[in-house]
Amino acid sequence: MMMKALRLTVIALGFSIGVAAAQTRPVDPNVLSKLVHEVTRAAKANNSGALSRGGISGGGATLNAIGTVALGWNYFHATYCEWYTDGTNNFTFIFPQEGGFWFTENNLYTSQTFNTGCVNGNWEAVYVIDSSTGAFSANVTYPFK
Repeated sequence: MMMKALRLTVIALGFSIGVAAAQTRPVDPNVLSKLVHEVTRAAKANNSGALSRGGISGGGATLNAIGTVALGWNYFHATYCEWYTDGTNNFTFIFPQEGGFWFTENNLYTSQTFNTGCVNGNWEAVYVIDSSTGAFSANVTYPFK
């Protein structure tokens, strides 16, 4: 009986390490703060529709700046997710293995959709409506990687 319990413990530990491996790329809070500031400023300045659905959405091809993403559907693996607050607003960030980032502000439904895929590194997509800010109007999480 003791050996069976030990085997089950080892198996459980093995699976927990696999789940933790999906969250391996911590992002400096200063980078998050900079990105939030840039996207918020740009979305409000050009009134691009990024403010639709109750909050700002956006993204970027790199972590250096916002935008430069293709219009239409953009597909990625939700590899690392992080929550950030500026004291008033809540942001959910997704950092795909393909690079860049996506985020949403104060939108519980979009955050839950992102986080569902992020747990397992699943395939996700956003429909970009403004390539200069990465603003998107829809997001989807698929049940596969």
